[in-house]
Amino acid sequence: MCLKIGNIWAKRGRKWGGEHMYAYKLKRFFSLRAVMEIYALEDRAKPKFLRFLQEHAVLDGMKKKVRELNRLVEFMQKKLRDQLSIRSAKVEVLHNFWDKMTGIILQKSITLRDEVGQGLIRKMIVAPREVRDSVLQKYINKCRARHTIAFFQWRLRFPSHIRHNHGEL
Repeated sequence: MCLKIGNIWAKRGRKWGGEHMYAYKLKRFFSLRAVMEIYALEDRAKPKFLRFLQEHAVLDGMKKKVRELNRLVEFMQKKLRDQLSIRSAKVEVLHNFWDKMTGIILQKSITLRDEVGQGLIRKMIVAPREVRDSVLQKYINKCRARHTIAFFQWRLRFPSHIRHNHGEL
């Protein structure tokens, strides 16, 4: 990113577009493809970017905003990573429960001599892990949706006296 901004700034007077092309190129630069190249270009970019920042002391506000944006993006990434790790942990817990319950149900169906139940449980035991993952992930998503609905219904029924906006809920 630093290299690209530095290159755009260094070429600002040489191209036919002049200063107004500078803003256009900066806007165009912030695309996903350019962001993916950040890691490879960072070492080459630092000197040019530092020179760019030194030339323009006015950009202190921009530096603060970029730092704030970076902080917010890191915060969002951390939250998403945490949610994904929690979901995978829930799936693991449910896998253990699945194995435990299929064993218990198989034992009961054997004692009751239930052939249909035994066949069903045997199929559940040999089901591929990906199928179980998919089923359990859907179960977790449905539980989460139901919990969200229940929370908002509770919130509507018992509004907060500090801050309550019926339209917001």
